[in-house]
Amino acid sequence: MKLLCTGDWHLRFQRPKLRKDFNYLSTQEKKIEWIFALAVEEGCEFILQPGDFFDSDTTPYLVIRKFLFLARKYGIQIITTPGQHDLRYHSMRVDNIPLGILETSGLVTCLQRNHKVRKDGVTIYSAGWGEDIPEISAKDEDNFNILITHRMIIKREKLWNKQDSFVRSNSVLKNNNFGLVVSGDNHKHFIDTFEDKTLINCGSLLRTNISQDKHKPCVYVFDTEDRSAEKYFVPVADAKEIFNAIKQKEEKLRTDKLDAFIEGLNNTEVQTMDCDYVDSIYDLIAQQEESDDLKILADEVFALYYADNSNSRNNSSLG
Repeated sequence: MKLLCTGDWHLRFQRPKLRKDFNYLSTQEKKIEWIFALAVEEGCEFILQPGDFFDSDTTPYLVIRKFLFLARKYGIQIITTPGQHDLRYHSMRVDNIPLGILETSGLVTCLQRNHKVRKDGVTIYSAGWGEDIPEISAKDEDNFNILITHRMIIKREKLWNKQDSFVRSNSVLKNNNFGLVVSGDNHKHFIDTFEDKTLINCGSLLRTNISQDKHKPCVYVFDTEDRSAEKYFVPVADAKEIFNAIKQKEEKLRTDKLDAFIEGLNNTEVQTMDCDYVDSIYDLIAQQEESDDLKILADEVFALYYADNSNSRNNSSLG
């Protein structure tokens, strides 16, 4: 059986602030259609999507509608599992989020907990965001078993110096008996193998910030018969054409200022303050040079923090 393996899609309506696409929705649509067309051309039975299908649980109906048109056009079944961006308040219920709407169409299967898909000697298991990796049942011991999972898996090196919540790919492969693992959450592409087992992490499909200027979105066609994995690069424009260089410089300047400020906080006695932590930050800002600029930065940071409760580093179930 052939399967098309993908990464995080993060389908959304609003254009990321550093991109210049006039119609970001169209950009997404073209990439998804390219994936569908490749799956048909290669004779794939399923498309495997390992979570963060949508960028938000409040994704507009227009985005959902456009995706459903494409799914009906090509008729390839998609098997997915929830990522933290898909879920509402991190609840594992899918009946009140966009993924639930897709399931009712019959074109998408969202696997959770003990649910699985069996076909022609292949069994597909899942471990969505925050879920433990399941045990392979006795019924499937002679099958080719696949896991799709949304958890922070890295190959060897940490993605940032202080990253502390992750599991390495060789650990996942050694400690589980899945012939294929398709993982999401880590937006950087890599592939790893151990004995006759393979882990594929395609990374993000869309480039949303300038740190991804060298990222080359890709998918894999995996054949369960010979366990081969063939990589295909998704057609993309040059990073210089899609990212706003002026905004990039402004963003870097703001980030440098914020990093310098945070570094300064490490040398203060924040722990001894009795007032609320956020108020403490603003009190410290008032004592700094360029306090007006820092206050604007702090406003943005706290606004983003409270608006986005989907930090992957909070994934406590790393199997």
